[in-house]
Amino acid sequence: MKHTIIKIVIFLILQLSIDGLGADSILKGSVLNAPNPFNLRSGTTVVYELTQPATVELMVYNSLGQRILNETYASGTPGGQKNKNFVQISQRNFFGLALPKGVYFYVLSSNGRVLGKGKMAIV
Repeated sequence: MKHTIIKIVIFLILQLSIDGLGADSILKGSVLNAPNPFNLRSGTTVVYELTQPATVELMVYNSLGQRILNETYASGTPGGQKNKNFVQISQRNFFGLALPKGVYFYVLSSNGRVLGKGKMAIV
């Protein structure tokens, strides 16, 4: 019950932070990851499309709302370039540590503004 309440609170916070998105967003479409669910050893790829080059930050949170990953991609480089971007998430991002199975949430932002969000499951 406690974990369910925490997940609902995290979802609501992420939803409220994305409500300010408008037509001026640099994200074209939505942020997706595949495969989902995934094995941490083989990883998953987060895919998104930008309408212009931008510095982008990808944050991953566990079900308790703790940030467990924070990656920044500079404007014009892979992850921050115009058009499609493919960002790989695997044990490499966590310095080889194994994360427990479960649901994780990711948020994509630029200049302090949330571009998109999603959830992924590690099996």
